[in-house]
This record gives sequence, structure tokens and C-alpha cells, in this order.
Amino acid sequence: MLISSANLKRVFIAAILLVSFNFYQNPAMAQPQFNKCLLEASPQNMVSLGQPLATERLANKSRIRVGVLPFYFTDGAVKTLSETDKGEYLRAASKIESISSSQIKIDIIFLPSINSNMTNAEFKDFYINREIGWQNKDSSKSTWGFVKNLITKSDSQINYLDLDSVILVGNNLDNSFSIAEAMQFFRSSAGNNYVNSNEDFYKSVQTQEGYIDNAILLDRNMGATTIAHELLHNFGLTDLYGSGTGPGFLSIMAAGSFRILTYEKAVLGWLPLDDFKCSKFSDFVNTNNAKNELIINDFKKETVFLLQKTEDSAYVIEIDQNDDKYYLAVYLLEQNMRPPITIYSDPKISFLSFYNVADPKNIGNFYQTPDFNLLITNQNGTSLNLNLIPKALLKTELASKILDESLKNRDLAIQAAEAKAKAEAEAK
Repeated sequence: MLISSANLKRVFIAAILLVSFNFYQNPAMAQPQFNKCLLEASPQNMVSLGQPLATERLANKSRIRVGVLPFYFTDGAVKTLSETDKGEYLRAASKIESISSSQIKIDIIFLPSINSNMTNAEFKDFYINREIGWQNKDSSKSTWGFVKNLITKSDSQINYLDLDSVILVGNNLDNSFSIAEAMQFFRSSAGNNYVNSNEDFYKSVQTQEGYIDNAILLDRNMGATTIAHELLHNFGLTDLYGSGTGPGFLSIMAAGSFRILTYEKAVLGWLPLDDFKCSKFSDFVNTNNAKNELIINDFKKETVFLLQKTEDSAYVIEIDQNDDKYYLAVYLLEQNMRPPITIYSDPKISFLSFYNVADPKNIGNFYQTPDFNLLITNQNGTSLNLNLIPKALLKTELASKILDESLKNRDLAIQAAEAKAKAEAEAK
């Protein structure tokens, strides 16, 4: 069962910390005051990586019904979905269920085809003018207006009962443009953080059977990756592409992979509460000491540690699992930026890379952020030792000593791994 945003906030505050933290600072500050672990949602953005989630978003449900509504143009053939086409929607639903660790169930309902009562050329005008329509909140020129109008006009033909989202998919044959757009509507401004949620342009679509709060417009058949990406907007996630500092393959909201960041799972309520820890940055990092240890007892569990800098920004340190690899990711989350995530990596590497902490060869490597370097100091079994060295102290004697010890730990860990592999090979 999913936990509401309000309850999630209360439980986070009371959560027992299973990750060990070692502090080298004033004893009076040894136990930091743990605040809420999710940042406040951005009031300037319809979806963002924080709380509260709008009440209309799919993440507030455990059983979700998604209707797929094919539409066609008056100058084209009637739109039909082949079994292969239908399989892409079912696959997308299955992948999202898997990402949630089966905490949700998505039912896909295939609806009858409807006539859009417009030509392909008229539809292209919506694409050309979509930005103007969006900026002026002009439904007659926007894709949002097209979707709301089509749902309303088809109300007498289509049963919209208990649908949590509707995916409209067309038969556009014009390859000069393509549309894959998610739309999140609001029934009222109550309970929503988005400042424009009370505007008519964003109002949910009322049908004879009830409200449509979420929709997706696809101008043609799309693959499961695109469908899942757009659906996750309806759940409450935001885009993470558009810059050179996104999370890449770690999230489908940035690239074509069927996974999301561990922090994104927390936003949707899909991360066990015990695996989410937080502190104010100033409480955890002693800027006068090079030794600020973070010990993760079990790096084979997806874990998030959030260090809040300001009201709307925080450093996030997390473990993301990918098959038998356990990637350490470090990034700055800024709620009012687009995209809101800046991923950090080792400056010695010429391309974005994440270290697999299950590989002892990565001990001694580090991630560079504007405020600190995060050094992997040791790895033993499933225990992972990290150290946050403040920027101003990187060239101090203590920082050099910590690095030297890390390199010694790496050599010992590699020797132990090789000895274990040899023993296992001999046993076979």
C-alpha cells in the first residue's frame, strides 16, 4: 500500500536510522536534528521531486486503470492497434510495476477508436502553435486543449468510468514532427502546491463517468520506454534530461532505461522508509574537519542519504542497483531548476561515470562537488565507508592521510577478493 505524502513526512521524521553516521565535531552537535527527508515540491512546477504530491497524481494509488484511446484524422485511415502495439502498453505497465517492487498494479484498458474530426494538417497546427498556446493558456492552440476537447467530444461514445489516466494515440504519418506529451490536471487548488493549479487551463476534464486527472498525447505508436516515461509524469515525476549533468541510464526520466533514481522511488513512496536518511548539510558536514564519515552498512540495498542545503536544494548521496552492480550516485537537487538534478563525478574521467561500489578497485576514487569531495574510503563485505572532505581542506595533511589510508584499503580489499576467487575456483 502506498503512503500518503502527509503520512510519509511524519514517518520520515520518526524513522529509525539504520545507516551509521560518525561525526568529528562539537559533542553538543554529535546528534543532528533530522528534518523531513523529501524537499518541498516546487510551487512553480507542475511536477517536481518533492512533497506534497498533488492529490490527482497516480502515485497516490496502488491500483491504477489506464485507458488507451486511439484517434484518427478525417483524411486518414481509421486508427487500430495491432497486438504488437498493445504489447508495448502492457510492457510499459509491467516495467513500472517492477520498478515499484510490485507495490502498484496497472490495468491497461483498450478503448474504441474515435474520429478526431480534423485533418492531419490541422493537427500539425496544434504542434506548431503548442508553445504559444501554452504560454497564453489558449486551449484553441494547444495540445492540452486538443486532448481536453477530444475527451469531452467522445464522452458519449467512450466509457471513462474509473480511469486514472487516458493515453490518446493517433495515426500521424507526417514524420516532420512527433508528439509525446504528458498532461497533469487538477480538480482544484486545494491540496496542491502548484501555484497555477486553480487556472481553468489546468482543470481536470469532467466526463459523464467522472474526472480525468491525467492524460498523455502520442501522435503515433510509441515504444514501451516512451510510454513508461510519460506515464511516470502522471505518477508525479519530472524530466531529468536537457543538460549534460543528468543521471543518464540511472533514470528513465533522463534516458531510455527501465529504472529510476532511488530518490525518485522515495518521492513516489516506493522506497522502504528505513532506507531513507537525511540531515541538514551544516549539521552533518563539519567544515573545519576533513573527516566526515558516512557508513552504509549494506550497500546492496538501495539507499538515500539527503543533506539539505537550503529550503529548495540538497545534496543527495544514493545507491542505485543495476543487476549485480551497485552504483554510487552524488548530485545536487534544486527544486526550481529545470532539470532539477546536477550529477557529479570524478573530474579525472572525461565522461559521466558512476562507481560500482561492489568492486573493491573503486576504493580511493571520489566524486567532486562544489562544496566537498566524496571519497570512497573502504568496502568490506556489504559495508561501505565514505568520507566528505570540505573543499577548503582538500590539501590538508589530514585529507592526504585519509586518501593514503583509502588506497591501502583498496590494495587489501583487492587481495582479499582475489584470494576468495581463487579459493572458489579451486573448490570447483
